[in-house]
Amino acid sequence: MFLRISYFLLYTILYKNLKSQKNILYVSKNLKRLIEQEVYDAIDEIADEFKLNVPIYPEVYYVHKNLKFESLGYVKEHKESFQISKYENESFSSFKPSFIFIGTWNTWHIFEEAGHFLHISQSNLKIGKRSQHDVLATHVLDEMIGYFCSKIGNSSRKPMFRNLPDAIHEREKCIKITEKNGWDFYEFLVYQQGYGLGEKLFNYYISNIISRKKIKKLFTNPLEKKNEALLTFHKLKNNILE
Repeated sequence: MFLRISYFLLYTILYKNLKSQKNILYVSKNLKRLIEQEVYDAIDEIADEFKLNVPIYPEVYYVHKNLKFESLGYVKEHKESFQISKYENESFSSFKPSFIFIGTWNTWHIFEEAGHFLHISQSNLKIGKRSQHDVLATHVLDEMIGYFCSKIGNSSRKPMFRNLPDAIHEREKCIKITEKNGWDFYEFLVYQQGYGLGEKLFNYYISNIISRKKIKKLFTNPLEKKNEALLTFHKLKNNILE
């Protein structure tokens, strides 16, 4: 009698766990379909606006607490991005392999990552053998395009660090600020400059100061020439809109 009760309890526990796992799997698949459609719609909206071709659509994941990296089948080099999405609510995109991790499910994140994905897929942008300053400018321009696209999704967004000194013009002051707050200065520089330029670019675009054709070129330019990213950053920073 005792053994029968024990087996029954064990079966009940295992069945409940199995049922719970099935529910988690069901919810995960449905979340994936929903977030995927939102990201694809964002990609299509941006592509239609700037007459861009979409060569491929990425796999999209909402990185919720029950999602396991091992279940996705990606190599370990992408695990850090996954972990940051999961525990710090950040979002990431990759073209090869093609995927987007959404850490925070809102319009800003969706359109920003859609923009990053389109930028890399259109330009085939590579870091390659660039100078240190050109690498920095490449990262800034990528964040500029991502932020610009997030404004297409929701124009009410404002850039982070906008009330702090400009890191280009007041570097030492900004280094002290980042040290005081425990921030990484390189990341601060990339996001402050990238988001700031993205805000400027969006305002120029809706005011017809910069054309759709010139925006498209920012998406498609691989920036292969020597220090081309740095020169492009300099022009945008100084309002030289050729």
